[in-house]
Order: sequence, then C-alpha cells, then structure tokens
Amino acid sequence: MYDSLLVVAVEEIRFTKELEDVKLDKVGVDASFECELSKDGQKVEWFKDSKKIRPDMEHDIQVEGKTHRLVVKKATPKDMGTYRADFMHLSTSAKLAIEGSVHSNCCRASSSDRLHAIGTVVLSRELGSVVSCKCN
Repeated sequence: MYDSLLVVAVEEIRFTKELEDVKLDKVGVDASFECELSKDGQKVEWFKDSKKIRPDMEHDIQVEGKTHRLVVKKATPKDMGTYRADFMHLSTSAKLAIEGSVHSNCCRASSSDRLHAIGTVVLSRELGSVVSCKCN
C-alpha cells in the first residue's frame, strides 16, 4: 500500500498597486486610472459609481502584463465620481475630480452635463455640478 501526499501551492493574487485619485485642472483632457495585480493574465472589471464600464467612445481599457488601466477620454463633469477596479472578491477605488475654471461657449451646463460657456464656469469637486458662472 502506498501513502502519498499531494501538496498544492496556490498563489494568492492581490493588488500590488491600488488606484489613486485623479484631479484634472480642466475639462476635455484624458483621465487615467491604473492598478496592478500580483499575477499576469487576470481580468479586472471597471465600474463608475457602481455602473460597469465597457470600452467605448468615452472609455479605453488597457492591460499590459500585470498593469490594468482605464482611460476616461476627454473628461467632462459627468465623468466625475468614484471609479473601481474589481478582481474576484478584491477591489480598489479612487475618485475623479475636475478643479479650477473652465472656458467654453455659453454660460450654463447642458442637460448632458457638458459645459458650454463664454466666460468662466467653476465646478464642484465632489458633485460635478456648476457652482458659479461668470460670462465675459
């Protein structure tokens, strides 16, 4: 009779680099979130305020080895919020904020939250809403 022992080593996968908050000083530039897992070949799912993000005209999802990146293209106030990367039961999150003033074509935010202003529009950091507007 043979006695045998099978030992299986399972590598614990974890985030080795967590997401960091992104603060933009103007609207219309790309925002990039990046995290890293301890093992190649894994799939991260991306979310904004609990809504799943898929690659589209506004979002680019990139994977290079262990590094996972979400690019929010030409960020606007509607893009402000909390972004999250999930891997199985693990998660990391960060916020996108747009600070400072914005110069555009008319002095109000449209229903799609894209700004159109001649003058200066000041945005709320946390809510993505217009705090004040001064037309030139």
